[in-house]
Amino acid sequence: MLQIDRRSELGRSDFRYIVRWREGAHEVEVTRFGAYVRHEATNRVMHLDKRLLEIAEAIDHFNALTPAERSSRKNVWGTLASIAGNARELGARLDRHLDSNLVIVPPTIGLLIRGDENGNVSFLPRLPGEGDSEAFRLEFERALDIQDVMSVTLPDRRVARVLLSEPQREVLRRMRKVRHLPVADVGELLDDPSPIFDGVFDAIDLADISREYGIRVIGIGSLTLPTDVRPVGGPSVFDRMQLSELVPTPQLPLAPPASESAGTGTQRSVVSIDVLEAETGSVHTVRLSGDEAVRRLQGQVRACLADGAEHFLHEGVAIKAEPELVAALDRHISGPVPGREDDVGSVGRSGHLYLLINEHEDSLTPGLEVVPLPDGDVVEAPRSLPLALHDSIKLKSHQLDGVQWLSTCRGMPGRRGAVLADDMGLGKTLQVLVHIALLLESGTALDGLGSDRNGPWRPVLIVAPLLLVESGVWTEEMRSRFANSGRVFEPYVVLRDEGIRKVMHNSGERDYLGKPVLDPAKLMAHKVVITTYETMMAYQHSLAQLVGGRPMWSLVVFDEAQEVKSPKTKQSIAAKALDARFKLAATGTPVETRLRDLWNILDTVEPGRLGTQRAFVTAYERPAMKPNRGSERQAALDALRVAIRYERPGALLIRRDKRILSDLPERIEHRVKCTMTPVEEEIMGRIRADLGSTAGRRQPLAALQRLHLCTQHPVLAGAATGHDVDALIATSARLAQLLKLLREIQVQSEKVLIFARSVDSQRLLARVIAQSLGTQVDIVNGQTGVTGGRATSGTVRREILSRFRATPGFAAIVLSPFVAGVGLTLTEANHVVHYGRWWNPAIENQATDRAHRIGQTKPVHVYYLLGTYRAPEQRSFDEALDDLLRERRDLAHDFLSPVTEDANAELLIQRLGSSARPISLVARMEPTTVSEAAAMLLSLARSRDESAVWLDAEGMYGAHALVARQGVVLVARIVQVDSVEEQQLLLSAQRAWQDALGVRTEGLMLACHGSVDINTKTWKALRLELDSQSSVDPDYLLTPYRSVHDVRERLLRHI
Repeated sequence: MLQIDRRSELGRSDFRYIVRWREGAHEVEVTRFGAYVRHEATNRVMHLDKRLLEIAEAIDHFNALTPAERSSRKNVWGTLASIAGNARELGARLDRHLDSNLVIVPPTIGLLIRGDENGNVSFLPRLPGEGDSEAFRLEFERALDIQDVMSVTLPDRRVARVLLSEPQREVLRRMRKVRHLPVADVGELLDDPSPIFDGVFDAIDLADISREYGIRVIGIGSLTLPTDVRPVGGPSVFDRMQLSELVPTPQLPLAPPASESAGTGTQRSVVSIDVLEAETGSVHTVRLSGDEAVRRLQGQVRACLADGAEHFLHEGVAIKAEPELVAALDRHISGPVPGREDDVGSVGRSGHLYLLINEHEDSLTPGLEVVPLPDGDVVEAPRSLPLALHDSIKLKSHQLDGVQWLSTCRGMPGRRGAVLADDMGLGKTLQVLVHIALLLESGTALDGLGSDRNGPWRPVLIVAPLLLVESGVWTEEMRSRFANSGRVFEPYVVLRDEGIRKVMHNSGERDYLGKPVLDPAKLMAHKVVITTYETMMAYQHSLAQLVGGRPMWSLVVFDEAQEVKSPKTKQSIAAKALDARFKLAATGTPVETRLRDLWNILDTVEPGRLGTQRAFVTAYERPAMKPNRGSERQAALDALRVAIRYERPGALLIRRDKRILSDLPERIEHRVKCTMTPVEEEIMGRIRADLGSTAGRRQPLAALQRLHLCTQHPVLAGAATGHDVDALIATSARLAQLLKLLREIQVQSEKVLIFARSVDSQRLLARVIAQSLGTQVDIVNGQTGVTGGRATSGTVRREILSRFRATPGFAAIVLSPFVAGVGLTLTEANHVVHYGRWWNPAIENQATDRAHRIGQTKPVHVYYLLGTYRAPEQRSFDEALDDLLRERRDLAHDFLSPVTEDANAELLIQRLGSSARPISLVARMEPTTVSEAAAMLLSLARSRDESAVWLDAEGMYGAHALVARQGVVLVARIVQVDSVEEQQLLLSAQRAWQDALGVRTEGLMLACHGSVDINTKTWKALRLELDSQSSVDPDYLLTPYRSVHDVRERLLRHI
């Protein structure tokens, strides 16, 4: 072992390095000859490796310097950098004083562009380490001259020396010329700073140019998302969702199959594009014939983006306008790449640059400080209300508690955020606005910018769903609940249309190429900024930038925060990139489909508090998914409640339900049975028969969707019937019963909300009700107000809702549960009809709560229309669905118990009593153990040259093994006994791995110790041979997975 000591102090003329060679505890004498050393006691000759030789030569060179040269700062620190770096890598013993000195030798200098609250710009240097960079920037701004060695104090209070070459010093001198200059003076240097560094390009990394963002942002680049543009015949997202066999409605016929229209050669006649529906956020496939059709669609997207709109109408469907869609379409205008059969584009890969973050999947952001929460109680903030609150507004007890809790959380050392998870209808918006008003009145929003009450401020940013912003929910609450029409919040700006243009550096751009285009000085001229999730994504570079090295925002509020419940989505990543003094998530459903939803919301507002995603899943979600192990499940949920300090002062999350409202009128449910017409029974019977067919077993969710459409009206499921109003009523018992019900409500002069899921059903209802009752019936969905390819939906929706509220007496409105089911207050209505139901009770509850909430003065009547067979012994789709939803609603009282749509759909198929098999295939075998079954499965895969991965004892998301074969991944769950609960876990695992890997998956349940019943048709190409146990290769079988990336790399080689 090498030991490096010293004589005297660094920087003194008599300083020298002393080298000692040791064997164990004993020092030995050696003589060096170049790269060789001789052990004098044994005459053994040894060759030094490269690092040892570099250390020895650096020490000999330094010790040979003259006393004056040994005092030179550059020689002192340059030599130490070389010696200490190699010594640490080799594990050599370094003198404590030498080891305590840190020397940084940057290969190049990066460039940071920093803006300030006055709209000025400065060029600042960046070093490789973020902590080192900030300390170096402070010294750069403080120093009078640029020395060849600069001393900087790091965050841990150690002193580091930064060694600079002469070209690097010149780079820093030129950076000093761009300090606190107005944007107009800097001009084109913001886009291309290279002219100012002419002659010293080798000393600056112009590829390392960045604006200043929060600690979680690690770079700028493209996001890898599912394929959105593909030639006809390629696999679509709809294929993977098992929804590709939907029967067309008369209004929206499907295009011919791919095999009938696909082009050949290098010229494609038809292109299919997967886009997002504005109403539901689901994938919709657009088929375009020829380049001209692609150009027209691209022109629509460009026009929509230029107007600051969020969506546009294309062939009757409201489509989200996304910047990357423009670039992705470019490749199909110019033609496919020669020599390639598949011209596949991906969202985010064609010109649009996103902020990239540390996603906390396996590791937390370096430098992210997570201050431990106090073990005992915390000192609660005093109760207070803002002076600006209108005298007529009296907060309820739970709202006063909520405002106090928000102030307590914000005042706790190290706290970054919180989740307000009150049940729908308990007044979360008012609680948040009262908290904001308190911050503004106290001057907190000035946040160190001075005492000028005219700004600039570090504003409050409110991010909300599109409909809530368009409808003016937040601005109306400001005006109606606070004195002087909400003057305390002024000036505020809504980032829509004119509001966006008002705060731009210049018009006509978005953050396409990784540069902010919104002016921070203009944003900070407002106290409150309101925007949508879509605008947050489109302008993420602008909204996430720091100002003066600090977050631009004093508070960020995510309304309906379930919008960011899923990791690896554009909305979630953009939300996590935002930095603020405090971040608040408001949602009535913190857990919608899986327990990880809560982790992701908290990781957005209080990053790192619940650890990494993998640690959370292991500690909480996986045990909570074991319905057969009640004690283990409950222990995991109890531990999670402790981790979030649930029901304790300063909790990470607070939740109250409607049972605390003693004065809330009752909710009365009516289940109205509608005996189906012969046409309905005939169509229903045909679809249920299809469930038992080969196609039905392959696509059971498609058949389930057709059943759902048929219950709303048989014409939506392909029935050949008349389209006039009388014929539509005559063929649908549900529609006839609805009209009877509406006439009764009309007599009472009361208002009714009618929720229907599909656009076709909404249109049918509005037409029939208007003609039958002689009243205007409006629709609020994702297409409302979208005409001529341009979006004017905000104004139209506000007018519709205002007209409904203001109409005296009876009024009916048809609503989409996805668009209008959250955030709106419609207490003018006290009747709610769920016309087309879905298999997630949370959606129904959210929709009902538009009327059943604070402010309601009448009992709320909720109607479920249930189609029934004329023969009472037959069980209908509606009856099976209603029973399932009632069971799930009873289980959902605990907000930590997610309700999965997939599991509900699986159970619904089983309960319909058809001959259809469940989605996941089941095989039984005996006698063997779970481990032996897994071994045989993987051994078989290897013999077939298929790629397989063995998970752990329980398996991620409940799956034990994954096998890649024939273009899909088989998700195999191996259990002792097959059960409905295990089927649910398999279905969840199948969907989770499908999302993670981006390929289609199939499910296989392998039950051990059951009866031998192996169906070769079910197994298809995958056969289980019991006599293959002897050929098991343990090294192959027990290959553990390390991450989703590892799984992907291993499996996708064979797809």
